Amino acid sequence: MASHNPKVPNQQRQYVNQLVSLAYIGIGFVLPGLVKTIINVFFPENYTLSWVGYTLQTPLAFTLVAYLLTMMFKKEQRKTIFVLLFLGALAYWVYDAALHPYKGTTFWLFPINFNSVVIRHNIVTN
Repeated sequence: MASHNPKVPNQQRQYVNQLVSLAYIGIGFVLPGLVKTIINVFFPENYTLSWVGYTLQTPLAFTLVAYLLTMMFKKEQRKTIFVLLFLGALAYWVYDAALHPYKGTTFWLFPINFNSVVIRHNIVTN
């Protein structure tokens, strides 16, 4: 990903490549929630756009978004950047699932099942 300048030592070039890779993972981590948040901030009363924001957090929709983003890069870099963005998004989905274990706010199987996953439990009180 870093340019191949012969004056730059190989070790420094590897370090820059690692930093750039971490940046793409970070962008992939932030991107699903950022899209939803931007839609909810600019259109708080629009119910339809709210659902679009939640839908863009699903793996299928994010795959499409990541694919479209990678079209901005050179052909030989696209696969690597796509994988890094998707790894960041995968970390986001695991993080989001840990934040809301009983709510089921992420629709994991969007095209198959648009219902949220809810774990029901019975609380017995006196």
